[in-house]
Amino acid sequence: MVPAQPTAGQLPALCIINFNGSRHLPSTLRRVSQLRSLFTEVVFVDDASGDDSVAVARKLLPDAKIVALSENRGPGAARNTGLAALRSDRILFMDNDVELDPHAPEKLTRALDAHARAVIAMPRIVSADPPERIEYEGGEAHYSGLLALRAAGEEAGAPAPEPCRVGSMVSCCFLFDRARWHYGPPFDEAIHMYLEDHELGVRARMLGLELLAVPDALGRHGRGTPGISLRAMGAYTAPRVVGTIHSRWYVLLKLYQTRTLVLLSPYLVLFELAQLAGAVALGWGRHWLTAARRLVTSMPRVLESRARFRGIRQLPDAAVLSGGPHPFNAALRSRRPVRLAVSLLDSFGAANWTLARKLMGAGAHG
Repeated sequence: MVPAQPTAGQLPALCIINFNGSRHLPSTLRRVSQLRSLFTEVVFVDDASGDDSVAVARKLLPDAKIVALSENRGPGAARNTGLAALRSDRILFMDNDVELDPHAPEKLTRALDAHARAVIAMPRIVSADPPERIEYEGGEAHYSGLLALRAAGEEAGAPAPEPCRVGSMVSCCFLFDRARWHYGPPFDEAIHMYLEDHELGVRARMLGLELLAVPDALGRHGRGTPGISLRAMGAYTAPRVVGTIHSRWYVLLKLYQTRTLVLLSPYLVLFELAQLAGAVALGWGRHWLTAARRLVTSMPRVLESRARFRGIRQLPDAAVLSGGPHPFNAALRSRRPVRLAVSLLDSFGAANWTLARKLMGAGAHG
């Protein structure tokens, strides 16, 4: 089947982000070669891999621009580098283990065309391993500072709804419109890994821009990078624990209004106590301390970023943040030291969030 072409003159570029992904690349890049006519240009950004990824990319994508970074500064920095290397206004960013449906670029393009304030459109991401399940269709900005995945775990065979506005983003695969973004490099490179996409999504929403989930566009997701991905490892690694704890603190301190932090302070104190207790119980106490030291070191940058953002934000927190159960991974929720703490957080957090929304005024959702 010949894939549909996006609107004339609006063909996107493709930016593939890779780190130690040589085991995924033969399948991924052969698929990209099949879809090459859908993209004006292709750049492959290698984030200082220790394997033969660059050699594989040069062989399988001979007409692509290869950017081999000498230092790994995280996926956000790699995406910013890829963006700077491309001329197109619209760029489809994709991880090294994503297989795109041939019609996905066209459907994402049409979604952006139909929503003048949308800066990002994301496909439905399903697991590559059968039986296919939805991993996510974008996300929402949970008041805890975490990303809540939409439609996670649902059957992939369900009819796909129309494109819809969402509260945050997932960077596995997304179409970005550079012409609608006027705020410099999109990813904050102070976040090395984990929630760097969520920070961008929440920031974009608070700037008054829209994010779209396009369930009718499809991408299949592989097992990720050993040592980093939860899918690849089947367990939480030290970088994931440290990165997630630090990045959540960073999102709260950089983006949340002072009024929001004050109104949610009873819940936030409880969250931190529960998080510390859970980290100790699970043997992650050193990881918590590492995250805390990283935050202290980065505080001058956090405060500077907070001051700059306060001057340009367009929407209050109440218009962006959402409620609901805490978006913890199901495997984490199943651990005995965590179950009671999560139940307490869900109940107390919901009560505090309900009160905070009323005091913040209309506009909150979820």
